[in-house]
Order: sequence, then structure tokens, then C-alpha cells
Amino acid sequence: MIDASNMTVLIVDVDKNMTRSVRGMLKILQFGKGSFLAHNGLEAWKILKEEKIDLMILEWKIPVLSGVELLDRIREDKDLRYMPVIMISNDSNKGIVAEAGESEIDAFLVKPITAIELEEKIAMVLKKANSPSKVTQLLRKSKETAEEGKTELSFKLVNAAVQAAPNSSRPIRELGVLLFNTKEIDSAEKCFIKAIKFNPMDVVALHYLGEIYLLKKQHATAEKFYQKAMDISPRHVSSVVEFGKALVRDNKSIKAGKIFNAAIEQSNNSYVLIEEIAEFCFDKGLNIFALKQYDFLLSRLPRRSDIMKKIGILRRKEGDHKIALNMLKKAEIYAKDDVEIKLEIADVLIILKQPFMADEILRTILKTDPENTRASDLIAMCV
Repeated sequence: MIDASNMTVLIVDVDKNMTRSVRGMLKILQFGKGSFLAHNGLEAWKILKEEKIDLMILEWKIPVLSGVELLDRIREDKDLRYMPVIMISNDSNKGIVAEAGESEIDAFLVKPITAIELEEKIAMVLKKANSPSKVTQLLRKSKETAEEGKTELSFKLVNAAVQAAPNSSRPIRELGVLLFNTKEIDSAEKCFIKAIKFNPMDVVALHYLGEIYLLKKQHATAEKFYQKAMDISPRHVSSVVEFGKALVRDNKSIKAGKIFNAAIEQSNNSYVLIEEIAEFCFDKGLNIFALKQYDFLLSRLPRRSDIMKKIGILRRKEGDHKIALNMLKKAEIYAKDDVEIKLEIADVLIILKQPFMADEILRTILKTDPENTRASDLIAMCV
């Protein structure tokens, strides 16, 4: 049970005035014994893992880790998954409405927020949290028993939820999730199709359909469902990224780039997502696309030597040797003990026909690490 007068609230918004304003309203309304403030998703996640939070008020457009990515983490965490979340937004975003309707978000508010609206929403979500419906209880128990490996009982519980709410998309969708997880793909597909008939804005069902058609190698159909889901809401963007990765593996890099760009835009330029995509593209040799993402990240995170190193490596591969050298030297300032950066600098110096400078760097490396094969190979090129 959450006690309205003694609960702890986490308020998350990039606007510091906004967080202070909401905190002031909570005091006036006599909600909670205290509150925490965060101004990006990672700050909020750290607080959630270190403090006992009863309710979160979350702006969906926050930096570093977006509001929807933070929500994903919360709903996947066994200790946090049932915590009430009120999402706030600058406009009446239809995706937020869709998520609220499917109980991933407990309520939403449109800025500017008034004390009366905040009071109404908090009262509503606390009532739901303290007295969950029969369907909600059945679905929660079904998920918990599935995680415990009690698959038969989980199916029994989710089917009871379907019978209790036969015209709701959520129970039939959760049955689809259970079938999907037990590799009954065709039956899961039927459940998800039925779910979106009940609710065409059920983004979870739409994304699962995308995954199913991706598994079936029906890329055009998969893209249709992923795109439809992203048009509604930025939730589950990670699934769209996986689709993009699959396209790269199928040698459809141009199409994958468009998918990655759409995912990044929908994530509100999430740094975490951009770095994931950049790393994948770096590993797969998509140098130009990876460079674009790393350049963006470095503009926002100017002291990240690992990003500078990746940019230097990519510039070297693309033949931009002078730019590569400048970037690698900058990275070395922040990471003086990084041997890989020194090796990359030596490599570029050799390309730029400055072998004596490269030789000096490489001999220093070999003094402390005489078995460094790359240093040995490069020093042989300095002769």
C-alpha cells in the first residue's frame, strides 16, 4: 500500500524550474514526506536504484536516457515494475495516451500543470496501485509465475484474464507474449493481430508483430508494423534498432540507415541508443554512419576519450589521416595510459611518413609490454 502522506516522489524533468514547481505543488497538496529531483534519465535511474521511490512524475522528453527508455527499464525491473508513473508532456502526444491506455503509464499530464490536475492524477494512480483490478492482478501473477518457470500456471492465469476482459487488448496481447516466449510463434501472431483489432494503438502488439515477421524473414511486413508502432509512440525503439541490425546483416545497409535514423529521432536523440547504433555500425564497417553518430555524441559529451578514439580510427579508415591524428592526440590528453590510442597515433604517423615519431611511441610501449604484437609489427614499418 502506498500512503499518500508518507510516500516518496521522484520528479524528473530537464527544466529545473519545472521540477521545483511540481515539488512545491506536492507540498501544498500535502502529498508525500519528501521528494527527489532528477534532470535526465540516468540521474533518475540512479536514484531509483538507490532510494525507495513510491511514485514517479516523468517528463518523456529528457536527455541522455529518454523518458520512454527509463520507463522500459522500470517495467523490466522486478523491484520497480509496479511503481506508478505519471508521464508529463508539452502536448497531448497520442503515443502517451496509447501507453496510458495499456497500463505501461499510469496517467499523463499536459503542461502547464495545475495543482488541481496533479492532485486528481495522483489520487487516481494511487487508488489503482493500492487496489489493482482483477485483470491486473491475474496478469501480474501470470508474469511472475512465467519468470519462475511455472509455464502451465502462467497460461492458466493469463487465460483467466482473457476471459475476465474478453474485449480488451491487453490480456490477449499478454497471452501472445507468453506464446511468443514459448516459441509458439504462429499462435502468438494470431493473438497480437486480435489485440490490435481491439486497440489499433497497442504499440506492444505492433512491435511483437514486427519481431515475428522479422523472424519469418518477411522484412517488408516487419517494417510496416515497426513503422506503424513508431508513428504512434517512441516506446520499444530497441526492437526497431534490432530490425535495422538484421537489415545490415542481410546487406541492406541503406535501408538500415533509414531505420536507425527513425529510431534515433523517435528516442529524442537518446545518447544511449545513439551509442549502441554507433558501436554496431563501427563493428560492421559502416564507417560514415558510425562517424555521424560519434560526432553528435562528442558534441554533447566533449570529454569522452573513447568516442574521440573511435572517431580517430574511423577517420584513419576513411583516409582522413590529419583529422584522425588530431582527434587521437586529443583523446590521448584525456586517456594518457590508453595503449590503443598510442598505437593508433603511431599507425597514422607512419601513414603520414613520420616514422621517427612513430618509432619513439612504439619503443615506449614495448618497454612496458614487450609482447605487444601490434607495436612490434608497426615498428618494423618504421625502418
